[in-house]
Amino acid sequence: MLGVSDILPLVQNLGLMAALALAYGILAHRIAGLDANLRSAIYGVMFGAAGSLAMLIPVELSPGLIFDVRGVPLILAAAFGGPWAAVVAAVVIVGTRTAIGGAGVEPAMISAALMMLLSIALWYARLRLVRFHAQYFAIAGALGILPVAAGISILGLDTALAILGKIGLPLTLATTLGCYAVGWMLLSEDRRREIEDKLKRARLRALKANQAKSEFLSQISHELRTPMAAVLGSLDLLALEQLRQPQREVLAASRRSAEHMLTLLDDLLDLAKIEADKIEIVSETISLADLLEDLRALNAPAAESKGVSMKVEIADDVPAYIRVDGNRLRQILNNLLSNAAKFTSQGYVELKASVAGEADARRLSISVSDTGIGIEEGRQAAVFEIFEQEDTGTSRRYGGTGLGLPISRQLARMMGGEVTVKSAAGFGSCFTVDLPLVVAEVEDLEFRDARSALRLTEERPLAGKRILLVEDIEANRAIVSSMLERLGAEVTAVEDGARAVQEAQSGYDLILMDMHMPVMNGMEATRRIRELPPPLCNTMILALTADATRERRRSYHAAGIDGFLSKPVDWNRLVETVGLLDGSLSLAPEASGKGGQQLPENSADALERAPTISQDILDNLVSSLGRPTVVGLLQRFPPSARKCLEEISQARAAGEDCSSPRVGAAAHSLHGAASNFGFERVRILASRIEEGCKQKSLAKLGDALAEEIERAEDVVSRFVDDPVEVSAAAR
Repeated sequence: MLGVSDILPLVQNLGLMAALALAYGILAHRIAGLDANLRSAIYGVMFGAAGSLAMLIPVELSPGLIFDVRGVPLILAAAFGGPWAAVVAAVVIVGTRTAIGGAGVEPAMISAALMMLLSIALWYARLRLVRFHAQYFAIAGALGILPVAAGISILGLDTALAILGKIGLPLTLATTLGCYAVGWMLLSEDRRREIEDKLKRARLRALKANQAKSEFLSQISHELRTPMAAVLGSLDLLALEQLRQPQREVLAASRRSAEHMLTLLDDLLDLAKIEADKIEIVSETISLADLLEDLRALNAPAAESKGVSMKVEIADDVPAYIRVDGNRLRQILNNLLSNAAKFTSQGYVELKASVAGEADARRLSISVSDTGIGIEEGRQAAVFEIFEQEDTGTSRRYGGTGLGLPISRQLARMMGGEVTVKSAAGFGSCFTVDLPLVVAEVEDLEFRDARSALRLTEERPLAGKRILLVEDIEANRAIVSSMLERLGAEVTAVEDGARAVQEAQSGYDLILMDMHMPVMNGMEATRRIRELPPPLCNTMILALTADATRERRRSYHAAGIDGFLSKPVDWNRLVETVGLLDGSLSLAPEASGKGGQQLPENSADALERAPTISQDILDNLVSSLGRPTVVGLLQRFPPSARKCLEEISQARAAGEDCSSPRVGAAAHSLHGAASNFGFERVRILASRIEEGCKQKSLAKLGDALAEEIERAEDVVSRFVDDPVEVSAAAR
């Protein structure tokens, strides 16, 4: 029998087996995604290494004859790593035992081979048994004495019996307990990972289900908006008819119900976008005072109709211009103001803006206070939950879905802020929007002010003027022609310089000449027109281009150009320029409209800061031309953009860079079209290509351009379906 001095090596061996279980738990996560055979081989090496280490702390029976628990990892190898793991583990263990040497090498090889078979049998049992318990590992461990006995039998019967008499019982107990304990730990780890995997799969299914729900909400909201738009349009047409007072009351009630339905659809659409993580927050420069006053003017009638006053107060330290997502801030505050007006029957509603925090961490605080019904303290958290209201009777009395406040809080958090409430039942409420304060820089102010100036007059200042528009991009021709006709002009549009020279002989008051065109470019066409007999040769020609650098302007002037209008066209500047025809204005040679200012295309963050589409340009188009016309014009942009992108892609495939004439021409055309429609990111990328790049840069810019054109197509599609949402969707 083994002595007391042999206990320590046995304890060390069992500790080693515990370390094996820990290593298995760590390794299982790391190699879970590998090929099954490779994973099995790795497990085999791990179990084999554990068996080899066990042989380094053995109980020595006699010189060259050792006793250890190498059988424990070998017996368990297949059950947790598959048959190949048992084979690899046996090879590793036999190799180590051979390296150690001594009289027990041959018996060790035989016992290792037989234990490998026992391990594979245990794997088969685990595979087939529905309810597999750790007791089966103990049984396999007890049977492990048989391979040992078979191995030492080659030393002779008397020697084998003597060895078994000395180690048989201790070896059987150690192997049995080791297999049970280590097997139980490994089995527990397997079951833990299995439960974890099930939870992950369940979570993924839940996420997919939630995404499907969000997509359904989004789709159904869009689908319902179409008939609702028709309903509202029909009601507007009916309002123009000569109706009796009772009929007008019915019509007004129908209009209110339709508008309420549209509000509910908007809430569902916002909820779907938030849950699908499809809302992007993009900062822009806004005048906070203008925003708050607009909101007051929008909500004041509803409040004042009940005798409730509505006022705005802005603290002196609040900056005039800030950078924030103006559309989302407007949405949040409009929801709070409309709620305050709805739930207040007497007293006041106050919108107050102030600055809080230290100098290096200032925050913008905007509060909406009212003297309305208030909210009980125990219900204040619930109003920010989806479909919750202050009490169950609120929705019946005041209407609404309870989505406005949850959506507002989610939007505020996406902007780095929060919406909080302080209230008492019967004493009114105060909702506060807290946001990071980012003061607009000088260049942001200039950019915003320039965009804000883009508003067309309701008059027709170009009435009676004949204008020849020369532009090769069909989408550009459509939009510029529509705007000129809206201003009262009689417009003839042609697509290249050769036709412009021919058409100019008919006599026009003004020629708007694109400078980069096929067949004949703008400079050559201008030279040809200047060679016509008087008075045709004296027709005013303005370069309509997105490329009006100082160097280019000199060459344009040399060709006979009178002035410049950058893309997008500054229509106020155009009206002033046409005044030259009557001798009432003078035009400086280097003048060009301010309305075409954009963020510098070559600045590091220009692309990142730019929206997909300029809301100001879009608003200008809609207010000037009407939405149906703008829809038709916008739908022409994607095909034109795709045509330009195809030219650039073909040049890339041929190994050309930005110095290629067809790359420059395509980029210039796309630059101009994007400018007119306000697709800022497409414009910036096209400008960068036009300005010059290497082949490697062209590949990168071309891929980015393709992506932005896809986003522009999505904006057009969204605008056609839902113009109210296009500003958020386009950013």
